Amino acid sequence: EKGLSVQTVRQLNEQIQVFVDCGLKAVKGSREENVMLETGDGAILVFDKPFDAHRFAEVVQDATREHNKASDDPIVKRVFRIGAATGEIVMEPKTGGGFDIAGMTIARAVRFEAKAKPGEIVVDAATFDELAREQAQRYGEKETITGKRNEQFDVRRCLLNPDAARDAAFVAEKARKEAPAAKPATAPVRGDTRNERREILRF
Repeated sequence: EKGLSVQTVRQLNEQIQVFVDCGLKAVKGSREENVMLETGDGAILVFDKPFDAHRFAEVVQDATREHNKASDDPIVKRVFRIGAATGEIVMEPKTGGGFDIAGMTIARAVRFEAKAKPGEIVVDAATFDELAREQAQRYGEKETITGKRNEQFDVRRCLLNPDAARDAAFVAEKARKEAPAAKPATAPVRGDTRNERREILRF
C-alpha cells in the first residue's frame, strides 16, 4: 500500500473483501457469523468446522488465481497466505454488531499465516485431523515451525494456488527494496479461555 493514494488503498481493500465474500458463499457463511475482524489487506474469520475453513481458503485462492489470469500487469495481481488453527476462544458481542474475540488460537492462526508461502494455507494438527479425507490428501508432511521466543508448532502446508509465487514475485521484490520486513498484524489476545471450540482462519 506504500506510495498509493488513499482512494486507491480503499479500492484495494474493498476488492480483497470481495474475495472474502466468494469464500463465504461457498461455505454458506456470512460476514455476521464468520468475519470477526477486517484487517484492511485481509481478515480474521471463525468457522465451526475445519472442513469449512479449508473450503473457504480453497475458493479464495481459486478466485485470486482466476483474477490474476485476466491481466499481465503485476501491480493488479492479488496473492494470499492463510493460516488456520483449531481451539478454544471466547466471543463477546459488540455494541452495534459483530464480536470481540480472544484466545491463543487466534495468535496461532496469525503465526501460521506469517509462515505460509504465497498461495498456501498452513494448519495445525487439530485442524488437519478433522479435515475430510480428500482435503487432507492435499497437504504435505508434518513439519515444525517456530513462533515468538521458544514457541514451536507442528503444522502442515497445502498449496492451493500454484501460480501464487510467480504472481507475488513483483510485489515481494518491490517490498524488499522499499522497507524492512513488517510484522504481521495481530488481533488483541487476552489469554486462552475455555469457552467455545472454533476454527480460526487468518489471511
